[in-house]
Amino acid sequence: MLVVDNGDAIRGIAEVASKLDFTVNGFIGTTPTQLADGQLGNSEADMYLSGANSIVVASITIVNTDSAARTFTLYLKPSAGTSRAITPVSLDLGVGHSFYTDGQRILVLDLSGNILSTATVLAHDLSGASHTGRIGKGELEWTNAKLLKGAGVGADPTEIDVPALSSKAIYTTRDMTAASGAVSYTGVGFQPTAYRILAWHSNVLDRSDGHLDSGAGISGVAIYDGGVAIGSLGANIIYLQTASSVLQYAVHTSFDADGVTLTYTKIGSPTGTGHLAFSFFK
Repeated sequence: MLVVDNGDAIRGIAEVASKLDFTVNGFIGTTPTQLADGQLGNSEADMYLSGANSIVVASITIVNTDSAARTFTLYLKPSAGTSRAITPVSLDLGVGHSFYTDGQRILVLDLSGNILSTATVLAHDLSGASHTGRIGKGELEWTNAKLLKGAGVGADPTEIDVPALSSKAIYTTRDMTAASGAVSYTGVGFQPTAYRILAWHSNVLDRSDGHLDSGAGISGVAIYDGGVAIGSLGANIIYLQTASSVLQYAVHTSFDADGVTLTYTKIGSPTGTGHLAFSFFK
């Protein structure tokens, strides 16, 4: 955010007049307020002139309404002081693109709302000169589909490799009359590291909901009767009960190259079909 006092001004200049719309929003006291709106001219002029002390400017938005890319620069001018740039000088804004800043972060969005560029200003020249910021040392920032780790002011950040998320949904069934034993589920296309399995028989409201992560173990598993949680699965990943003491349950056995293996235990003489909806992740 930016804080302006009585007589301070947010100013701007555009390559051409009346083509770049702007809005300035902030707080007067604790009240959210639209402080100003209009269009930038082709000579530096006030966008917002503060009439009181401690006015908070929370955001400034610029939108290019022209049929060609245009440049602009924004300034902060203290009362009786000199204008200082608060954006890159002659920042280029594409056709229909928008620019946003809260005084620390800068975003440029395309026509679809995708982020084209982003930057964070973390330090400023105490003389008041404009400053191009870097990511703070040890801080992380996601920009242009890359994860960057800051090396400190004046140093280029390093790129951190982020493996793509793999996922696969598989639906299958379990014959409730089948004997106890191990069953492998394949067709995932990769070795998963986590999965969720929603299991039900004749009534989807009577179900079990199991989650397993290779690092954390089973968590968040529950048994539902009529849609109401009635217990936890303990070490089990599937729990299908058709009547009192008549059921099939399964425990996780292994993560495999193309799926997982579960081991079932049958109690009593259950009948019918169990429905299994897997969501695998890596």
